[in-house]
Amino acid sequence: MELIIYLIKVTGCTAAFYMVYYILFQKLTFFNLNRWYLLGSLVLSLAVPLLHIGIKTQAPLSDVKPIVVNSFTQTITETADPVILSQPVTHVNWLQLYVYVYLAIAALLLFKLLIDLARILYKANKYGEQQNGYSLVNEQIQNNSSFFKYIFLNSTDLSTIEKEQVIAHEILHAQKLHSLDNLFSAVLKTLLWFNPFIYLFGKALCQAHEFEVDRCLANRYNSKNYAGLLLKLSAHANVGLTNQFSAYGLKTRITMLFNKPSAAVKKIRYLLAIPVMSVLVYFLCVDKVYSHSKTTPVANLVLVLDAGHGGKNTGSIAASGVTEKDLALTMVKQIKAIAEERGIKTVLTRNDDSDISLAERLKPEGNIFVSVHVNSVGSYKDADKYNGILIMTDYHKINPGSEKLANIFTHEMQHLNGIAIDTVTRHQGIAILRDNRIPAILIELGYLSNKSDLNYITNKDNQHDVAEKFVDAVIVYKTRYGAK
Repeated sequence: MELIIYLIKVTGCTAAFYMVYYILFQKLTFFNLNRWYLLGSLVLSLAVPLLHIGIKTQAPLSDVKPIVVNSFTQTITETADPVILSQPVTHVNWLQLYVYVYLAIAALLLFKLLIDLARILYKANKYGEQQNGYSLVNEQIQNNSSFFKYIFLNSTDLSTIEKEQVIAHEILHAQKLHSLDNLFSAVLKTLLWFNPFIYLFGKALCQAHEFEVDRCLANRYNSKNYAGLLLKLSAHANVGLTNQFSAYGLKTRITMLFNKPSAAVKKIRYLLAIPVMSVLVYFLCVDKVYSHSKTTPVANLVLVLDAGHGGKNTGSIAASGVTEKDLALTMVKQIKAIAEERGIKTVLTRNDDSDISLAERLKPEGNIFVSVHVNSVGSYKDADKYNGILIMTDYHKINPGSEKLANIFTHEMQHLNGIAIDTVTRHQGIAILRDNRIPAILIELGYLSNKSDLNYITNKDNQHDVAEKFVDAVIVYKTRYGAK
């Protein structure tokens, strides 16, 4: 899930940066600046979605969208600890399937890229002849091209001066390390093969390379004769690893060759990329963390946190040995720390590995009660069919505040990246919910039997994120309903 979200964000970044290039920069003759803009945009597109910036803000007072409620007719036998019915979120884990398809295609494309690279290097090393700082490979590739210090020359029908111009052209590519750009672009195409803007970036980079080299050679040789050579050697070419002498929009290249250089003052346009980056960072990286303030009355709020199971009652156990009782206790302690930082008084029904009775769990006085658990299924062969966070309230619906609390928790938990959440509130006959005098919910923080959920909920950073959203939900509930 995290990988899919990251790739979507990268795609959004490349789309935004390319549109800026297309609208503002592509017709300018600052070819070197265009090159670095394109490269920088690709790097930023990869980096920005990895950033995480937390900004504290006051809890919102806006309405929370209602969540569809689904009731079950089966009632669970009342026991000292709740017995949880496993609920399937989906019978096919489509997200995981998408990840496998993505990785398979990326692996195949990367393998093809390595083969293409091996072919170039093989021909270069086998047939290349060392010249003045470069290796000349004659008659091995149809189009005149280069890859780093290797120059592939097809000298058919070329005069001596034309050969000189072609070689000079490719030497400039080598000196400016344009092949490094091409290699970087080619690797990104294997990793982001589904992203159409990556191919547009690749084409734009190659054009910037050719425009830059063409302008240099037009100053060294007669520009009309050089343009005639471009036309003479015109050939279809795909954007790839090599710099190809006569390709990438020949008409545009010749137009650029004779265009008057852009006025230097137009370089100020490149500063417009800064607000674009700022907007991307804000929408993709900023995570609002709700905090209390003078207008958010949490000072009198008492949150009761119940870590499910304990002692000999381990609850669910993962194949790796992680137990539900330990994970639940770890989570309530993290939630307690964050809640108290924000001014919420928090009470734990158990502070250690103790097996306490139902009466002891219901004893603490408070305004909100949340029992924390981790789900599981009995058959590990079906483990991948069950995943995500699940929220439950009492089947009898004695306390209407419980439904409101569940809705808000569902809404806030949907902001988590990396784990799914069932948006249907489950209703079950669980004694710890039914016998509570205050709004009470039970939350299952994923499935220990699902490898992805297990990896997520045992990660310390993710645990902190869950705890933050947990406390956000409590504050929103208090702000909206008063939690009396």
